[in-house]
Amino acid sequence: MKREARALLGVAKALMAAGNLEAYQKLLGQVEKGTPILTAQDIHHDVPTIHNFAHQYHDSVEHLGFGFFEGSTEHGKFSFDAGGAMNHTGDVSWTELRTDNDAVLRDLHYDINRVKRALQGLVRGMTASTRTAAGHWLAKLISPSGQEFWEAYGPMVRERDRATRFLSQKAAGNAALNRFGRSGIAFWESERRHEQLALKQYRDWSYKVEPE
Repeated sequence: MKREARALLGVAKALMAAGNLEAYQKLLGQVEKGTPILTAQDIHHDVPTIHNFAHQYHDSVEHLGFGFFEGSTEHGKFSFDAGGAMNHTGDVSWTELRTDNDAVLRDLHYDINRVKRALQGLVRGMTASTRTAAGHWLAKLISPSGQEFWEAYGPMVRERDRATRFLSQKAAGNAALNRFGRSGIAFWESERRHEQLALKQYRDWSYKVEPE
């Protein structure tokens, strides 16, 4: 049991640290347009996640169905998406943080300029690290009967050239684990339901990470 717990903790930490240049650039583009964002994973301590941003207003958050969540502060309402309703870019899941007005953002202690600086730093760091990267990585998904598919962030594909290209072995492996419901970091009710369904659907499936 301790070994399994350590393995799950390792997967969770890997997922929390996951990210790639495409995702960071996309998120940076959003905040540069003035759109607040939240991520599912913890990619930087100055980039809020759907799990930690609400602070004292966490108890006001309600799931209204289909991955749509809504809460309120003294100055208005805020809403965001979670689980399968989120946007997915590379190996990062994210959503817009929608608010009635700027006062709600201040209530939530959301500093969009701080988020922008954090994302700018992530983009610079990832750009530097990929200059010497040895190509991309693909996640092969293998059914119990031996059929092979490729991770493509959406429906699985049979064609290798349609597979999602990841910037690291870790990111490719994380994507497969997330599809199989084995990430171990589900938080919201909808995420837990999705995880349980995935565990049943992909029972006995395996995966391999291969260079492009």
